[in-house]
Amino acid sequence: MDKHSTTEIGWDFIPPEKHYVSPKELKDSLNLYLSFGLEPWELAPGIIPPDDKFEIVRHSTSDGEKLYLWPTALTHSYLFRGQEQFHERCVPSLFRHKELTNKEIFINQVRLEEFKLMLQQYPQVRYFEDLGVVVDYKGLAQHYGIETDVLDLTSSIDVALFFAMCSYDKKSHEYYPKTDSTKQYIGYLYAYPYFFHMAFGNNHKRDVKLMPIGLQPFKRPGLQRGFSLHFNPNEQFIAPIYSFSYTAKDSQEIFSKLGHIFKEDNLARVTRGISESKTLTTDALAITCARHSFRIFGKRLSYNKARILLKESNISLTASPTWLLSNVQREELYNRFRTEEFDGFCRSLVQRKTISEGKESPYIDFDFICQQEFLGLFKKGCPSLKDYNSGVVLTKDNTGPVGLGFNYGRPQTIPNKETNRIDKWDNLSWEKYQLPNSGNRFSGDFPKMSLVKVSKDGSHTQHIFPD
Repeated sequence: MDKHSTTEIGWDFIPPEKHYVSPKELKDSLNLYLSFGLEPWELAPGIIPPDDKFEIVRHSTSDGEKLYLWPTALTHSYLFRGQEQFHERCVPSLFRHKELTNKEIFINQVRLEEFKLMLQQYPQVRYFEDLGVVVDYKGLAQHYGIETDVLDLTSSIDVALFFAMCSYDKKSHEYYPKTDSTKQYIGYLYAYPYFFHMAFGNNHKRDVKLMPIGLQPFKRPGLQRGFSLHFNPNEQFIAPIYSFSYTAKDSQEIFSKLGHIFKEDNLARVTRGISESKTLTTDALAITCARHSFRIFGKRLSYNKARILLKESNISLTASPTWLLSNVQREELYNRFRTEEFDGFCRSLVQRKTISEGKESPYIDFDFICQQEFLGLFKKGCPSLKDYNSGVVLTKDNTGPVGLGFNYGRPQTIPNKETNRIDKWDNLSWEKYQLPNSGNRFSGDFPKMSLVKVSKDGSHTQHIFPD
C-alpha cells in the first residue's frame, strides 16, 4: 500500500446488533468490547475508576468555566438506554404525543422555570452553585417527570438493564419486577456513541447536546449514573440496539440490586404537582417571557400577552405557590444536609490533577477526557463482517489508523415484527467473525499523557505515565 493511499474498513467498537439469550450474555459481550485495548496501567488499583464515585471535571463553556460531577466508568465511549418495549420513535417525552404548537411549548417552558424556582429554595442546590458545580435543571426536570426535550441515558449497563426489565406503575409511581415465572420476556438496550460528541462539535455545542446529569443535589439522578441528550423537534434517536431474553427471576435479581435507584420521594411528588397544575407563578411567567419567548415565537412576548395566552389554556397565576418553603423548613433542610448528607456527598467525589504543557490543574479537563476516549478507540474493536453496517468506518494507511468516519444515513435497526427480536443480521457468516483480540489492534505513536494521583489529604502525588 502506498503510504499516501488509504483504505476504509467497517469497524465494530461494540458488538454487532443481535439478540442475546440472557441479560448476562449481553452484558458480558458489551464489557468485552468496552474493556478491550485498555493498557495494564489503566486497570491498576488506584487508577481504574471505582464503580460508585463521581469525578470532578472542569469544562470551559460559553458561560465560563464550570465543574461537572461525572459518573465514573471504565469508558464513556458509549452510553446506554434500556426499554421494556421498542418504540419506532424513540424521542423525549415532550415530543411523544403530537406536534406541539408554540403556545404549548411556551407553557411547558413556564413549568420548567417553575421547577427551577422550586429547586433553588433547597440549601444543597445553593451549595452546589456556590461551588461552581453545574446543576442540570432540565435534566433534573426530565428525571422527576416534567416533559422536556431531553432523553435519559446512563453510563451503567446495569442501570439500563434495570429499566429494560422492570415495569413502571403509573398509580404508585414506582418500578416493580416481573412476576410471571412461565413467561419469556424480551427487553431492549441501546448503545449510544458518546465519542461522536466528544470528537466532533466545539465546546459550545457540547454545552447543550449531551452532557452528564451526574451527581446532583438530590441522590436519585446520581444513583442512575445519568446523562441527558437534548433533541430538536424533528430529530430522530439512532443508535445500535440489542434485544435479549429474560425471565421473571432475572427481573427480580436486577430489581433486588438496583430497586433503590427509583424510589418515590417528596421532590417527585412536588414536581408532579408542577407538571399537572393549572396554577403557575407570576415569577415563572416573567422569566419565560424575558428569556425564552423570542426563541419560541420569533418575537418578544409581553407579560400581559403571555398572561392572556395562559388564561386561554385555563391556567391561572399566583405569587404564592404551594411548593414555597417556610424559613423553618429551609433551616431544617439545611441542618439535614449538613449532618446527614454532606459527608456522603464528599466521600462520593474523586479527582485527578492533570499536567499539560507544564501547567498543573486540580481537576481533569473535559477536553482531555475527550482526547483520551477518542484516541483509545483506535486500540479497540475489530473489523465488521461483510455486509454489516455498524455505522463506523475506520480509515487507515500503511502506518495505521488515520481517521474515523460515521454513516449519518444509517437507518435505525428495528426488531422483527413477528419475534420482537433484533435478527436483521442473522444471515451473515458469523463463523468468520473475529472478536476483539490483540491481532486486531493497531500500533502507533499515541500522544503521551500524564496523570497525577493525589492522596486524600493532598500530601502525596504520584506521576503515572502510560508505557
